[in-house]
Amino acid sequence: MDRHDKPLTPYPPGGLQELFTIAWPMILSSAASCLMVVSDRLILARYSPEAFSANVACLPCYWAVGDVAMSITSIAGVLVGRYNGARQYTYIGPVVWQMFWFSLLLWLPIGFFLIPLIPRFLAENVRELGSVYLRILFCFQPVAHASFGALGSFFVGRGQTKTVLAITLISLIINLVADVVLIFGWGFIPSLGIAGAALGTGIAQSVSFCLFLWLFLKKNYRQTYRTGDISLRWDMWRECLRLGSPNAFTRLINALLWAWMMQLCAQHASREEFLLYGITMTVFLAFYFLIEGTGAGVTTVDSNAIGARQWDTIARNTRSWIILSFIFCGLPSLFMIFDPEPLLRLFAVDLQSGNLRLLIREFFAWAWLFFFAEFIHFNFFSMITAFGDTVFRMISAPICYGLLVALPVHHTLCYGSHRALAYIQYALLNEVVMSILFFFRYRWLLKRAHNLSSTEPSTH
Repeated sequence: MDRHDKPLTPYPPGGLQELFTIAWPMILSSAASCLMVVSDRLILARYSPEAFSANVACLPCYWAVGDVAMSITSIAGVLVGRYNGARQYTYIGPVVWQMFWFSLLLWLPIGFFLIPLIPRFLAENVRELGSVYLRILFCFQPVAHASFGALGSFFVGRGQTKTVLAITLISLIINLVADVVLIFGWGFIPSLGIAGAALGTGIAQSVSFCLFLWLFLKKNYRQTYRTGDISLRWDMWRECLRLGSPNAFTRLINALLWAWMMQLCAQHASREEFLLYGITMTVFLAFYFLIEGTGAGVTTVDSNAIGARQWDTIARNTRSWIILSFIFCGLPSLFMIFDPEPLLRLFAVDLQSGNLRLLIREFFAWAWLFFFAEFIHFNFFSMITAFGDTVFRMISAPICYGLLVALPVHHTLCYGSHRALAYIQYALLNEVVMSILFFFRYRWLLKRAHNLSSTEPSTH
Protein backbone atom coordinates (compact mmCIF):
# COMPACT_ATOMS: atom_id res chain seq x y z
CA MET A 1 0.00 0.00 0.00
CA ASP A 2 1.35 3.37 -1.00
CA ARG A 3 1.69 6.15 1.52
CA HIS A 4 -0.60 8.83 0.14
CA ASP A 5 -0.11 11.77 2.46
CA LYS A 6 3.55 12.29 1.81
CA PRO A 7 4.71 14.96 -0.66
CA LEU A 8 6.08 14.10 -4.08
CA THR A 9 9.67 14.21 -2.76
CA PRO A 10 11.41 14.87 0.59
CA TYR A 11 12.62 18.23 -0.75
CA PRO A 12 10.93 21.66 -0.56
CA PRO A 13 8.00 21.89 -3.01
CA GLY A 14 8.89 23.66 -6.26
CA GLY A 15 12.60 23.76 -5.53
CA LEU A 16 15.38 22.70 -7.86
CA GLN A 17 15.96 19.48 -5.89
CA GLU A 18 12.31 18.45 -6.11
CA LEU A 19 12.09 19.17 -9.84
CA PHE A 20 15.28 17.27 -10.57
CA THR A 21 14.19 14.34 -8.37
CA ILE A 22 10.91 14.11 -10.29
CA ALA A 23 12.44 14.86 -13.68
CA TRP A 24 15.59 12.76 -13.77
CA PRO A 25 13.86 9.39 -14.23
CA MET A 26 11.76 10.99 -16.99
CA ILE A 27 14.89 12.55 -18.46
CA LEU A 28 16.52 9.14 -18.63
CA SER A 29 13.28 7.58 -19.86
CA SER A 30 13.03 10.19 -22.59
CA ALA A 31 16.71 9.63 -23.36
CA ALA A 32 15.97 5.97 -23.96
CA SER A 33 13.04 6.88 -26.22
CA CYS A 34 15.13 9.36 -28.19
CA LEU A 35 17.95 6.86 -28.46
CA MET A 36 15.56 4.43 -30.15
CA VAL A 37 15.26 6.88 -33.03
CA VAL A 38 18.96 7.75 -32.93
CA SER A 39 20.04 4.12 -32.88
CA ASP A 40 17.78 3.35 -35.84
CA ARG A 41 19.40 6.13 -37.82
CA LEU A 42 22.96 5.30 -36.81
CA ILE A 43 22.52 1.70 -37.88
CA LEU A 44 20.66 2.65 -41.06
CA ALA A 45 23.39 5.16 -41.95
CA ARG A 46 25.90 2.31 -41.90
CA TYR A 47 23.54 0.04 -43.81
CA SER A 48 22.64 2.49 -46.59
CA PRO A 49 22.60 6.31 -47.03
CA GLU A 50 19.33 5.91 -48.95
CA ALA A 51 17.71 4.10 -46.02
CA PHE A 52 18.97 6.79 -43.63
CA SER A 53 17.53 9.60 -45.79
CA ALA A 54 14.21 7.76 -46.12
CA ASN A 55 14.01 7.49 -42.32
CA VAL A 56 14.72 11.23 -41.91
CA ALA A 57 12.11 12.18 -44.53
CA CYS A 58 9.38 9.77 -43.43
CA LEU A 59 9.53 9.77 -39.63
CA PRO A 60 7.75 13.16 -39.36
CA CYS A 61 4.76 11.54 -41.11
CA TYR A 62 4.67 8.93 -38.36
CA TRP A 63 4.98 11.58 -35.67
CA ALA A 64 2.22 13.64 -37.30
CA VAL A 65 -0.20 10.88 -36.32
CA GLY A 66 1.60 9.87 -33.14
CA ASP A 67 1.69 13.39 -31.72
CA VAL A 68 -2.07 13.73 -32.12
CA ALA A 69 -2.86 10.50 -30.31
CA MET A 70 -0.20 11.02 -27.62
CA SER A 71 -1.50 14.53 -26.91
CA ILE A 72 -4.86 13.00 -25.98
CA THR A 73 -3.78 9.80 -24.24
CA SER A 74 -1.02 11.41 -22.17
CA ILE A 75 -3.40 14.13 -20.93
CA ALA A 76 -4.54 11.45 -18.49
CA GLY A 77 -1.29 12.19 -16.65
CA VAL A 78 -2.49 15.72 -15.91
CA LEU A 79 -5.77 14.39 -14.49
CA VAL A 80 -3.94 11.69 -12.54
CA GLY A 81 -1.74 14.41 -11.05
CA ARG A 82 -4.76 16.50 -10.09
CA TYR A 83 -6.61 13.57 -8.54
CA ASN A 84 -3.44 12.54 -6.72
CA GLY A 85 -2.87 16.07 -5.41
CA ALA A 86 -6.53 16.31 -4.31
CA ARG A 87 -6.40 12.82 -2.67
CA GLN A 88 -9.18 11.52 -4.96
CA TYR A 89 -7.44 8.21 -5.61
CA THR A 90 -10.45 6.19 -6.80
CA TYR A 91 -10.72 8.31 -9.95
CA ILE A 92 -7.16 7.56 -11.08
CA GLY A 93 -7.58 4.02 -12.41
CA PRO A 94 -10.76 4.70 -14.39
CA VAL A 95 -9.36 7.80 -16.14
CA VAL A 96 -6.34 5.79 -17.30
CA TRP A 97 -8.61 3.06 -18.70
CA GLN A 98 -10.52 5.58 -20.81
CA MET A 99 -7.34 6.55 -22.65
CA PHE A 100 -6.34 2.89 -22.89
CA TRP A 101 -9.50 2.13 -24.88
CA PHE A 102 -9.00 5.26 -26.93
CA SER A 103 -5.52 4.04 -27.88
CA LEU A 104 -6.75 0.66 -29.06
CA LEU A 105 -9.50 2.26 -31.17
CA LEU A 106 -6.77 3.95 -33.22
CA TRP A 107 -6.34 0.73 -35.20
CA LEU A 108 -9.55 1.55 -37.10
CA PRO A 109 -8.49 4.84 -38.74
CA ILE A 110 -4.90 3.61 -39.14
CA GLY A 111 -5.92 0.42 -40.92
CA PHE A 112 -8.67 1.84 -43.12
CA PHE A 113 -7.27 5.28 -43.99
CA LEU A 114 -3.63 5.93 -43.11
CA ILE A 115 -1.87 2.84 -44.38
CA PRO A 116 -3.50 2.89 -47.86
CA LEU A 117 -2.72 6.63 -48.26
CA ILE A 118 0.93 6.58 -47.16
CA PRO A 119 2.55 6.68 -50.64
CA ARG A 120 0.62 9.82 -51.60
CA PHE A 121 2.36 11.89 -48.92
CA LEU A 122 5.96 10.89 -49.64
CA ALA A 123 8.46 12.50 -52.00
CA GLU A 124 9.17 10.37 -55.03
CA ASN A 125 12.80 9.69 -54.17
CA VAL A 126 11.94 8.20 -50.74
CA ARG A 127 8.54 6.70 -51.55
CA GLU A 128 9.53 3.06 -52.01
CA LEU A 129 11.57 2.66 -48.81
CA GLY A 130 9.43 5.07 -46.82
CA SER A 131 6.17 3.26 -47.55
CA VAL A 132 7.53 -0.04 -46.22
CA TYR A 133 8.90 1.67 -43.11
CA LEU A 134 5.73 3.59 -42.24
CA ARG A 135 3.31 0.71 -42.80
CA ILE A 136 5.05 -1.38 -40.15
CA LEU A 137 5.38 1.52 -37.67
CA PHE A 138 1.69 2.44 -38.00
CA CYS A 139 0.62 -1.13 -37.26
CA PHE A 140 2.30 -0.93 -33.85
CA GLN A 141 1.39 2.68 -33.07
CA PRO A 142 -1.75 2.02 -30.94
CA VAL A 143 0.33 -0.28 -28.74
CA ALA A 144 2.82 2.54 -28.07
CA HIS A 145 0.04 4.95 -27.08
CA ALA A 146 -1.68 2.43 -24.83
CA SER A 147 1.59 1.78 -22.98
CA PHE A 148 3.60 5.01 -22.75
CA GLY A 149 0.58 7.29 -23.27
CA ALA A 150 -2.27 5.82 -21.22
CA LEU A 151 -0.69 3.34 -18.80
CA GLY A 152 2.48 5.40 -18.41
CA SER A 153 0.42 8.39 -17.28
CA PHE A 154 -0.64 6.44 -14.20
CA PHE A 155 2.96 6.37 -12.99
CA VAL A 156 4.05 9.79 -14.28
CA GLY A 157 1.07 11.66 -12.83
CA ARG A 158 1.76 10.21 -9.38
CA GLY A 159 5.47 11.03 -9.53
CA GLN A 160 6.44 7.33 -9.85
CA THR A 161 8.68 8.06 -12.80
CA LYS A 162 11.34 5.44 -12.02
CA THR A 163 8.92 2.75 -13.19
CA VAL A 164 8.61 4.44 -16.57
CA LEU A 165 12.38 4.75 -16.73
CA ALA A 166 12.94 1.04 -16.05
CA ILE A 167 10.47 -0.06 -18.71
CA THR A 168 11.84 2.40 -21.24
CA LEU A 169 15.40 1.15 -20.69
CA ILE A 170 14.24 -2.43 -21.23
CA SER A 171 12.50 -1.29 -24.42
CA LEU A 172 15.66 0.46 -25.60
CA ILE A 173 17.81 -2.63 -25.14
CA ILE A 174 15.31 -4.78 -27.02
CA ASN A 175 15.12 -2.20 -29.81
CA LEU A 176 18.92 -2.03 -30.17
CA VAL A 177 19.34 -5.79 -30.38
CA ALA A 178 16.39 -6.18 -32.74
CA ASP A 179 17.71 -3.40 -34.99
CA VAL A 180 21.10 -4.99 -35.48
CA VAL A 181 19.64 -8.45 -36.07
CA LEU A 182 16.78 -7.43 -38.34
CA ILE A 183 18.49 -4.67 -40.36
CA PHE A 184 21.65 -6.61 -41.18
CA GLY A 185 20.35 -10.14 -40.68
CA TRP A 186 21.78 -12.88 -38.47
CA GLY A 187 21.83 -16.65 -38.93
CA PHE A 188 18.58 -17.77 -40.51
CA ILE A 189 17.10 -14.23 -40.19
CA PRO A 190 17.50 -12.36 -43.50
CA SER A 191 18.58 -8.73 -43.81
CA LEU A 192 15.40 -6.62 -43.79
CA GLY A 193 16.97 -3.15 -44.06
CA ILE A 194 14.64 -0.29 -43.19
CA ALA A 195 11.76 -2.72 -42.60
CA GLY A 196 13.87 -4.33 -39.87
CA ALA A 197 14.27 -0.95 -38.13
CA ALA A 198 10.50 -0.51 -38.02
CA LEU A 199 9.88 -4.08 -36.90
CA GLY A 200 12.47 -3.78 -34.12
CA THR A 201 10.71 -0.67 -32.81
CA GLY A 202 7.36 -2.48 -32.87
CA ILE A 203 8.70 -5.46 -30.92
CA ALA A 204 10.15 -3.14 -28.25
CA GLN A 205 6.85 -1.25 -27.96
CA SER A 206 4.93 -4.51 -27.53
CA VAL A 207 7.16 -5.66 -24.66
CA SER A 208 6.74 -2.27 -22.95
CA PHE A 209 2.96 -2.58 -23.26
CA CYS A 210 2.94 -5.96 -21.52
CA LEU A 211 5.12 -4.70 -18.67
CA PHE A 212 3.05 -1.55 -18.09
CA LEU A 213 -0.21 -3.50 -18.08
CA TRP A 214 1.15 -6.11 -15.65
CA LEU A 215 2.28 -3.46 -13.16
CA PHE A 216 -0.88 -1.38 -13.56
CA LEU A 217 -3.04 -4.36 -12.57
CA LYS A 218 -1.13 -5.20 -9.39
CA LYS A 219 -3.37 -5.96 -6.40
CA ASN A 220 -2.47 -2.90 -4.32
CA TYR A 221 -3.15 -0.59 -7.27
CA ARG A 222 -6.50 -2.26 -7.94
CA GLN A 223 -7.53 -1.71 -4.34
CA THR A 224 -6.33 1.87 -3.93
CA TYR A 225 -6.68 3.37 -7.41
CA ARG A 226 -9.35 1.06 -8.88
CA THR A 227 -7.09 0.06 -11.76
CA GLY A 228 -9.32 -2.97 -12.34
CA ASP A 229 -12.31 -0.76 -13.22
CA ILE A 230 -12.37 -1.13 -17.02
CA SER A 231 -15.81 0.40 -17.51
CA LEU A 232 -16.35 3.24 -19.96
CA ARG A 233 -16.84 6.62 -18.27
CA TRP A 234 -18.08 9.14 -20.80
CA ASP A 235 -17.58 12.05 -18.41
CA MET A 236 -13.87 11.20 -18.22
CA TRP A 237 -13.70 10.74 -22.01
CA ARG A 238 -15.14 14.22 -22.42
CA GLU A 239 -12.69 15.73 -19.94
CA CYS A 240 -9.67 14.05 -21.57
CA LEU A 241 -10.83 15.06 -25.04
CA ARG A 242 -11.58 18.59 -23.84
CA LEU A 243 -8.10 19.01 -22.44
CA GLY A 244 -6.22 16.99 -25.03
CA SER A 245 -7.98 17.82 -28.30
CA PRO A 246 -6.79 21.44 -28.64
CA ASN A 247 -3.19 20.36 -28.18
CA ALA A 248 -3.76 17.39 -30.49
CA PHE A 249 -5.13 19.70 -33.18
CA THR A 250 -2.16 22.01 -32.77
CA ARG A 251 0.36 19.21 -33.00
CA LEU A 252 -1.45 17.74 -35.99
CA ILE A 253 -1.17 20.99 -37.94
CA ASN A 254 2.45 21.54 -36.91
CA ALA A 255 3.46 17.94 -37.59
CA LEU A 256 1.73 17.88 -40.99
CA LEU A 257 3.50 21.09 -41.95
CA TRP A 258 6.77 19.59 -40.70
CA ALA A 259 6.19 16.37 -42.64
CA TRP A 260 5.38 18.38 -45.77
CA MET A 261 8.57 20.43 -45.39
CA MET A 262 10.64 17.27 -45.01
CA GLN A 263 9.26 16.03 -48.31
CA LEU A 264 10.24 19.36 -49.87
CA CYS A 265 13.72 19.05 -48.37
CA ALA A 266 14.12 15.53 -49.69
CA GLN A 267 12.96 16.61 -53.14
CA HIS A 268 14.61 20.04 -53.61
CA ALA A 269 17.70 20.17 -51.34
CA SER A 270 20.94 18.65 -52.56
CA ARG A 271 21.76 15.12 -51.42
CA GLU A 272 24.65 16.48 -49.33
CA GLU A 273 22.50 19.18 -47.67
CA PHE A 274 19.72 16.74 -46.81
CA LEU A 275 22.22 14.24 -45.42
CA LEU A 276 23.71 16.95 -43.19
CA TYR A 277 20.25 18.06 -42.11
CA GLY A 278 19.43 14.47 -41.14
CA ILE A 279 22.66 14.12 -39.14
CA THR A 280 22.16 17.47 -37.39
CA MET A 281 18.59 16.77 -36.34
CA THR A 282 19.50 13.25 -35.27
CA VAL A 283 22.04 14.77 -32.87
CA PHE A 284 19.36 17.26 -31.81
CA LEU A 285 17.10 14.31 -31.00
CA ALA A 286 19.92 12.60 -29.10
CA PHE A 287 19.82 15.48 -26.58
CA TYR A 288 16.10 16.18 -26.77
CA PHE A 289 15.56 14.00 -23.70
CA LEU A 290 16.79 16.92 -21.56
CA ILE A 291 13.90 19.04 -22.84
CA GLU A 292 11.20 16.39 -22.79
CA GLY A 293 12.13 14.90 -19.43
CA THR A 294 12.29 18.30 -17.73
CA GLY A 295 8.93 19.21 -19.26
CA ALA A 296 7.35 16.03 -17.88
CA GLY A 297 8.72 16.90 -14.45
CA VAL A 298 7.37 20.44 -14.68
CA THR A 299 3.90 19.16 -15.58
CA THR A 300 3.93 16.63 -12.72
CA VAL A 301 4.98 19.17 -10.07
CA ASP A 302 2.61 21.86 -11.33
CA SER A 303 -0.43 19.62 -11.78
CA ASN A 304 -0.05 18.29 -8.23
CA ALA A 305 0.39 21.85 -6.94
CA ILE A 306 -2.74 22.96 -8.79
CA GLY A 307 -4.70 20.07 -7.30
CA ALA A 308 -3.51 21.13 -3.83
CA ARG A 309 -3.83 24.88 -4.67
CA GLN A 310 -0.22 25.60 -3.78
CA TRP A 311 0.45 28.52 -6.11
CA ASP A 312 3.78 29.48 -4.56
CA THR A 313 5.08 26.03 -5.52
CA ILE A 314 4.38 26.79 -9.19
CA ALA A 315 6.32 30.05 -9.05
CA ARG A 316 9.30 28.34 -7.39
CA ASN A 317 9.13 25.51 -9.92
CA THR A 318 9.38 28.05 -12.74
CA ARG A 319 12.62 29.40 -11.37
CA SER A 320 13.91 25.85 -10.96
CA TRP A 321 13.40 24.75 -14.57
CA ILE A 322 14.91 27.99 -15.89
CA ILE A 323 18.08 27.20 -13.93
CA LEU A 324 18.05 23.66 -15.34
CA SER A 325 17.69 25.01 -18.87
CA PHE A 326 21.00 26.87 -18.65
CA ILE A 327 22.72 23.86 -17.10
CA PHE A 328 21.37 21.32 -19.57
CA CYS A 329 21.92 23.42 -22.68
CA GLY A 330 25.64 23.44 -21.95
CA LEU A 331 25.87 19.68 -22.57
CA PRO A 332 25.00 19.59 -26.30
CA SER A 333 27.19 22.65 -26.91
CA LEU A 334 30.25 20.50 -26.17
CA PHE A 335 29.43 18.31 -29.17
CA MET A 336 27.52 20.66 -31.48
CA ILE A 337 29.68 23.79 -31.17
CA PHE A 338 33.18 22.90 -30.01
CA ASP A 339 33.97 19.49 -31.53
CA PRO A 340 31.30 18.04 -33.87
CA GLU A 341 33.58 15.79 -35.93
CA PRO A 342 33.38 12.72 -33.63
CA LEU A 343 29.61 12.77 -34.15
CA LEU A 344 30.05 12.63 -37.91
CA ARG A 345 32.24 9.57 -37.62
CA LEU A 346 29.38 7.76 -35.88
CA PHE A 347 27.38 8.21 -39.07
CA ALA A 348 30.24 6.88 -41.21
CA VAL A 349 30.53 10.24 -43.01
CA ASP A 350 33.68 10.98 -45.00
CA LEU A 351 35.34 14.08 -43.48
CA GLN A 352 37.88 14.64 -46.23
CA SER A 353 35.85 17.43 -47.82
CA GLY A 354 36.65 20.85 -46.32
CA ASN A 355 33.28 22.12 -47.54
CA LEU A 356 31.55 19.39 -45.58
CA ARG A 357 33.34 20.48 -42.40
CA LEU A 358 32.20 24.09 -42.84
CA LEU A 359 28.64 23.09 -43.63
CA ILE A 360 28.23 20.79 -40.64
CA ARG A 361 29.55 23.44 -38.24
CA GLU A 362 27.03 25.89 -39.66
CA PHE A 363 24.21 23.36 -39.27
CA PHE A 364 25.21 22.46 -35.71
CA ALA A 365 25.55 26.09 -34.59
CA TRP A 366 22.03 26.95 -35.70
CA ALA A 367 20.67 23.69 -34.30
CA TRP A 368 22.15 24.44 -30.85
CA LEU A 369 20.41 27.82 -30.76
CA PHE A 370 17.23 26.05 -31.83
CA PHE A 371 17.73 23.58 -28.96
CA PHE A 372 17.99 26.32 -26.34
CA ALA A 373 14.88 28.12 -27.63
CA GLU A 374 12.95 24.83 -27.75
CA PHE A 375 13.86 24.18 -24.09
CA ILE A 376 12.24 27.46 -23.01
CA HIS A 377 9.24 27.03 -25.28
CA PHE A 378 8.55 23.43 -24.24
CA ASN A 379 8.62 24.11 -20.52
CA PHE A 380 6.33 27.12 -20.70
CA PHE A 381 3.99 24.92 -22.69
CA SER A 382 4.27 22.20 -20.01
CA MET A 383 3.20 24.75 -17.40
CA ILE A 384 0.11 25.94 -19.20
CA THR A 385 -0.78 22.31 -19.95
CA ALA A 386 -0.77 21.61 -16.20
CA PHE A 387 -3.29 24.44 -15.85
CA GLY A 388 -5.47 22.66 -18.43
CA ASP A 389 -5.20 25.56 -20.87
CA THR A 390 -4.61 23.91 -24.24
CA VAL A 391 -6.86 26.14 -26.36
CA PHE A 392 -4.37 29.02 -26.36
CA ARG A 393 -1.70 26.89 -28.00
CA MET A 394 -4.25 25.47 -30.43
CA ILE A 395 -4.83 28.98 -31.76
CA SER A 396 -1.37 30.50 -31.55
CA ALA A 397 0.96 27.64 -32.53
CA PRO A 398 -0.39 26.80 -36.01
CA ILE A 399 -0.59 30.47 -36.95
CA CYS A 400 2.99 31.16 -35.88
CA TYR A 401 4.33 27.94 -37.35
CA GLY A 402 2.60 28.50 -40.67
CA LEU A 403 3.66 32.15 -41.02
CA LEU A 404 7.14 31.94 -39.48
CA VAL A 405 8.26 28.49 -40.67
CA ALA A 406 6.19 26.75 -43.34
CA LEU A 407 5.73 29.60 -45.82
CA PRO A 408 9.32 30.93 -45.67
CA VAL A 409 10.80 27.43 -45.89
CA HIS A 410 8.58 26.56 -48.85
CA HIS A 411 9.72 29.70 -50.67
CA THR A 412 13.40 29.05 -49.86
CA LEU A 413 13.35 25.42 -50.98
CA CYS A 414 11.23 25.83 -54.08
CA TYR A 415 12.28 29.27 -55.35
CA GLY A 416 15.33 30.37 -53.34
CA SER A 417 18.61 28.80 -52.27
CA HIS A 418 17.22 25.22 -51.89
CA ARG A 419 19.01 24.99 -48.52
CA ALA A 420 17.74 22.51 -45.93
CA LEU A 421 19.30 24.75 -43.25
CA ALA A 422 16.44 27.21 -43.79
CA TYR A 423 14.12 24.94 -41.79
CA ILE A 424 16.31 25.13 -38.66
CA GLN A 425 16.70 28.91 -38.95
CA TYR A 426 13.00 29.67 -39.32
CA ALA A 427 12.08 27.09 -36.66
CA LEU A 428 14.37 28.95 -34.24
CA LEU A 429 12.48 32.18 -34.92
CA ASN A 430 9.20 30.42 -34.22
CA GLU A 431 10.45 29.04 -30.88
CA VAL A 432 11.46 32.51 -29.70
CA VAL A 433 8.08 34.02 -30.58
CA MET A 434 6.13 31.15 -28.99
CA SER A 435 8.20 31.35 -25.80
CA ILE A 436 7.28 35.00 -25.39
CA LEU A 437 3.58 34.28 -25.96
CA PHE A 438 3.55 31.35 -23.53
CA PHE A 439 5.36 33.36 -20.86
CA PHE A 440 2.64 36.02 -20.78
CA ARG A 441 -0.05 33.35 -20.91
CA TYR A 442 1.47 31.54 -17.92
CA ARG A 443 1.63 34.77 -15.91
CA TRP A 444 -2.04 35.41 -16.61
CA LEU A 445 -3.08 31.84 -15.70
CA LEU A 446 -1.15 31.93 -12.42
CA LYS A 447 -2.64 35.26 -11.43
CA ARG A 448 -6.17 34.10 -12.27
CA ALA A 449 -5.78 30.81 -10.38
CA HIS A 450 -4.41 32.63 -7.33
CA ASN A 451 -7.34 35.07 -7.34
CA LEU A 452 -9.92 32.31 -7.72
CA SER A 453 -8.45 30.27 -4.88
CA SER A 454 -8.75 33.23 -2.53
CA THR A 455 -12.42 33.87 -3.37
CA GLU A 456 -13.88 30.41 -4.08
CA PRO A 457 -14.05 27.21 -2.01
CA SER A 458 -12.27 24.09 -3.22
CA THR A 459 -14.28 22.07 -5.75
CA HIS A 460 -12.36 18.80 -5.27
